[in-house]
Amino acid sequence: MLRICDFDTITISAIAKRAQISRQTFYTYYPSIFELTTQIIDEYLVPIQQAIDARIDLIRHPGNFKSTYATIAPMLAHRLIDNRMNYLALRKIQLGKNGFNARLEIVLTQKLRRAYESNLDELTQKFIAYLLLAELDYIFDSGKLPSPEMINDSIRKIQNIFRG
Repeated sequence: MLRICDFDTITISAIAKRAQISRQTFYTYYPSIFELTTQIIDEYLVPIQQAIDARIDLIRHPGNFKSTYATIAPMLAHRLIDNRMNYLALRKIQLGKNGFNARLEIVLTQKLRRAYESNLDELTQKFIAYLLLAELDYIFDSGKLPSPEMINDSIRKIQNIFRG
């Protein structure tokens, strides 16, 4: 429904009708539309978490980050691109700290903290998390995976800006 309706216009009645259940049945499982939405967001975050978890030991070693990225990115991009419209719809929902974007940032930051065992300061963790978020934005918006060369080129340009 999120693909055809704005979140603010979706009602429990419309969800129940589309699912061919009663409103009462809906409320048996979910106290509100927000709990349903939170569960859906959680389900769409799982592949991202699994992709990172599958290679977390490799990420820990700085020299392995590029090769680890090369194995994680295509695996993850395939899932994201296949479900791109759903991810785009979820990203539009404004739920503050419970929204998709905010929860994704938390997931990335926690995974980075775990991978580097707190050897990175909080600001550096956030920088890396936001670089990963920017890449995910690119995948969501363009429907394709940026090449390692594109990423390296972007990082070089950012470094040049800061060196200014």
